[in-house]
Amino acid sequence: MNDEKLDELCRKIYQNHRRALEIILERVGSPESRTLAEVVNTLEKETRWSVVHRSNTYVHFIPQAWKEWLMPHAQDSYPFCVHIRSRKADVVYNMRVGPIEDTAKRSEILKKLREKVREAGFKEIKAKKLDGREGWNRISATDTIVNWGEDDELEPAVIQEAVKKLLDDIFPKLEKLAPVLKNARDNLQGM
Repeated sequence: MNDEKLDELCRKIYQNHRRALEIILERVGSPESRTLAEVVNTLEKETRWSVVHRSNTYVHFIPQAWKEWLMPHAQDSYPFCVHIRSRKADVVYNMRVGPIEDTAKRSEILKKLREKVREAGFKEIKAKKLDGREGWNRISATDTIVNWGEDDELEPAVIQEAVKKLLDDIFPKLEKLAPVLKNARDNLQGM
């Protein structure tokens, strides 16, 4: 079947069965959301981590102990997180800084964290542009946790093992970034 005929058939099926397709995706999920569910299950089994936000394709988490001192900018919304995203043929992660009201302080925090990333053992980001107080900025380069062929489906145990390995690897590295975040918290509170 050529692309035009296939596209037209897909449009007709979607028009006639939109609600059924939405329910199927909601119940079964996409391959990306099933993969992410394995990531989240692995995180939730380990008491040293706290999931602070989740969507269908990504999850944000921080070390559990950091919830005691890392100031949320809104209820359960923290200005720093490890971001894991599930895509069609891989699962990747990076670290991010989110919205902070004081844009000058936010820029200072981003700069310090980006300087410390390499020393902590994470891949350094090449981008230098910083968004305003509303956006999220990466402070580390995106790195692959696990990947597979686009037509393959990965076994849950493989995903879980890859995520466990990542978590063991990044925990001590994050502790090297903690002083920068604690200092930033103290500076923001002192205003």
